[in-house]
Amino acid sequence: MPEDRMGNPESVRRWPAEWEPHFGTWISWPNLCGESFEFGLAVIRNTMLEMVRALVPGEQVLINYTLESERSWLESQLSDEECARVQFFDVPFREPYLRDNGPVFVQTGPENKLTGIRWEFDGWSGKYPPHDVDNTTARCMAETVGFPIEDAGFVFEGGAIETNGQGLLLVSEPSFRARNPDFPKGKAEERFRELLGVNEITWLDCPTIPGDDTEGHVDVSTRFIDAQTIIVSGPDDYFETIRQLGFRTLRLPVPFPGWHPNREIETPASYANFYIGNEVVLVPVFDQPTDEEACEILASCFPGRKLVRIDANEIINGQGGIHCLTQTVPAPGF
Repeated sequence: MPEDRMGNPESVRRWPAEWEPHFGTWISWPNLCGESFEFGLAVIRNTMLEMVRALVPGEQVLINYTLESERSWLESQLSDEECARVQFFDVPFREPYLRDNGPVFVQTGPENKLTGIRWEFDGWSGKYPPHDVDNTTARCMAETVGFPIEDAGFVFEGGAIETNGQGLLLVSEPSFRARNPDFPKGKAEERFRELLGVNEITWLDCPTIPGDDTEGHVDVSTRFIDAQTIIVSGPDDYFETIRQLGFRTLRLPVPFPGWHPNREIETPASYANFYIGNEVVLVPVFDQPTDEEACEILASCFPGRKLVRIDANEIINGQGGIHCLTQTVPAPGF
């Protein structure tokens, strides 16, 4: 069992793990500007309403929106008590995957004040143009709310990194290399240490699941559930690679990929794309035989939290997942 890895002792900042206390969860409410849900909002908005209702008893939910009609609809579906836990922000975006086009929040200084870390966003290597609006989302969030923000200086997405909150960073090397073919790995590691306050970086050859268009984001295959435990969704050889890192290692079943009836493509189903809230764990389910096993495993991983099943079939039709739609805002907030 590896020793606890605390953050860089010379660092005045730390990227907390997802299970640590939140101020809130930030999401972008889908619109019709991007390609993810271009075939309609009716089903996906009901799915995201379930996510909001599950989260608000335990934390604030911050929501970027671009359509006043969608904000009004959501407010009409929530109780007064639920609405009091929701904050709305008129922030521009096309694609709603805030994990990727939004900032990562780190705690800085003795009071743990939050700073946003902004990556350049290129629409997942230009697959979904135009991406110019989404490249402004993180900075517009900072300007609207008033938190400081720093530029990483290279193209990346938050779904391609994972931390245990104790100084260790997992990075998807295929994703990084796809976005930055000529960016030196050593320079990237230097920036990760400066920006996130980590002191150990492990590059992973993350598998690409059917339907995935991220070149193997870490949050669909390899997740910390506590500082010493990684849970994996992937093939046998990848599981063995992760096990050899020395952490306690658990395994999730692998569901069949989904199928988008309009686009006629496979869609990326993964139980590893769960989201840890203050009081709940949002777990994607796909109406498949493996759902029950995955939920039992994840419930045992988070005994102090309520497991909430979210039908993720419509989300994966947008080529994403629950975790992709969320961004953690650590305590103490803004």
